[in-house]
Amino acid sequence: MRHHITILLVLTGALFAQDVELRGTWFAWAGSNVPTKANITQTMEDLAAANFNLVYFDVWRYGYPYYQSQVFEDVTGISTDPYQLEGRDILMEAVAEAHRVGLQIEAWFEFGFVAGVGANDHIKSAHPEWLAQKRNGSTEFDNSFHWLSHCNSEVQDFLIGLCTEVARNYDVDGIELDRIRYPGLDCGYDSATVALYAAEHNGNQPPTNIADAGWMSWKAEKLTQFMAACYDSIKAVNPDLTVSNAPIVYPYGYSNFCQDWRPWINEGYLDNVAPQVYRATNSSYTYDLDIQLSYVNDQQLVYPGITTMVNSDMVDVDEFLDMIATTRARGLQGHVIWYHLPALASYAEALIEGPYANSATIPGRDSTWRQAAIVISENDPGVTRTGNWQTYSTKGFGGSSIYSLAVDQGASISYSADVENSGWYEAYVYINALWNATQDAHIVLYHQHGETHYMIDQTVSGHEQWYKLDDVYLEAGESLTLLSMENQIETGTFVFADAVMFLNSNRVGLTAPVSIIPGEMVQPETFKLSCFPNPFNASVKIKLSGPALNNLPVHIYDLEGRLIRELNQASSNSSWTWNGLNQSGHVVPSGVYLIQAQDQGRRYFTKVLLLK
Repeated sequence: MRHHITILLVLTGALFAQDVELRGTWFAWAGSNVPTKANITQTMEDLAAANFNLVYFDVWRYGYPYYQSQVFEDVTGISTDPYQLEGRDILMEAVAEAHRVGLQIEAWFEFGFVAGVGANDHIKSAHPEWLAQKRNGSTEFDNSFHWLSHCNSEVQDFLIGLCTEVARNYDVDGIELDRIRYPGLDCGYDSATVALYAAEHNGNQPPTNIADAGWMSWKAEKLTQFMAACYDSIKAVNPDLTVSNAPIVYPYGYSNFCQDWRPWINEGYLDNVAPQVYRATNSSYTYDLDIQLSYVNDQQLVYPGITTMVNSDMVDVDEFLDMIATTRARGLQGHVIWYHLPALASYAEALIEGPYANSATIPGRDSTWRQAAIVISENDPGVTRTGNWQTYSTKGFGGSSIYSLAVDQGASISYSADVENSGWYEAYVYINALWNATQDAHIVLYHQHGETHYMIDQTVSGHEQWYKLDDVYLEAGESLTLLSMENQIETGTFVFADAVMFLNSNRVGLTAPVSIIPGEMVQPETFKLSCFPNPFNASVKIKLSGPALNNLPVHIYDLEGRLIRELNQASSNSSWTWNGLNQSGHVVPSGVYLIQAQDQGRRYFTKVLLLK
């Protein structure tokens, strides 16, 4: 018998007035010090406690994606940084932790057109023709960096593909592009750029004078064209995402790197811009900020960058606070702080006691954009346990966790909540991984569409902290139950239980199927469409339940709207088995697929995740 009790979560409005101000910072790290899950958790909690509301999280470093990228794998044969991530999807971890504490998060493509550095360069090996070149033919720039050709159409498609992939597959709140510039003036002599220049200049070759005014202007215009294409592509995937950029201050960025960001913001290729006005004193900051503002038609779209460190020296706290005051005095609605995260504590107290005393909402975003996470801890009232559970001192979400031994067969713990708003939710469990835990923790997710079973290996180090189970569509008023850790495990091991979390998702691949497949698309009303198991590996059973379901056609699409498979019309039991093959009998790649059924001109859908 399943035991559960419903927990009603009442989300009330704010008890005090909030400011309207973007308070952002970049989550950056140095060298190989990739943050652990615990680092990410602590940083997000610290930023939220200091009343920040936006974090830019690094997803593109030194020519590698810091998430699981099919686009990158198609080009290089690997899906992420093989030297540092060891199978982690660090972006998924960051999105969960940011949204849990109320922070919005943008995917920060920090290294833009950078292809790699030194020998660790898979793009260079796969596509040497993609590399930018100097006049002398060298492809190596300062600090052993290799850069991608800015005018190569395949390169541009690749970078845009990375951005749209993140927009489609991760529940981010925006995309920030960085290093949309050249590495220096001595750049642009690769074959693709030379050919394009010649085609647009009556067959003439690019000037040998790297500072030629016409040559610099032409290269800058190509970056503008790329920004326009990138912006339009991201917005086509999800128009609600913010597209931003943090350029070098003008005119220095133009005279040294052919970066002219003025048309990007003035002609509508960015939603906002954060020029790097990184200065040690408020007087110099004020001077340069006013120069940047003079180039912008709508100054409300400027969120200037403020730094905490100049030339390895910490900026005086009072000067730092004065820069924020200057930004506000100019009527600007936000700013972005370049934090060297270890130094966060040096400024956090001053921020909380001063300009960040009250929380703030991001301009253009209201409370409906991000719903509060549903988090239920193992010791919360209403959580039901059966069998013998004991407290474990290892840190869990609430400061500890609980465990049950193999001898306690039948032990279980049940969590449930009522859902206030219809939509897609990401389901997570909190795990502390230990060597003597079970490799087969049984978790069952119950909702009105059916149930999904999961087996979690609690010995795997990458499973610590929040571990994502699935995406699930829930309807308002629905009672959701997660029966966790039914204890049917091997002798000599034990099973952990801790908190569960459900995050409302704005991800376009889940929330906007109408844009994927033409025609009317509605959520299930007259019947239910479910998949088991989900995720699946070898095959998945697709089942429809409801009235008058005979002979309904079922189609399977990828998230770009391409028809993958048409299944035979349903028999009287209204069920199919899909083996992960396309219409031609070829195996399809891992990923999320849209299962669609059509009834009298109306289309119904669910999602299934294929994992190999």
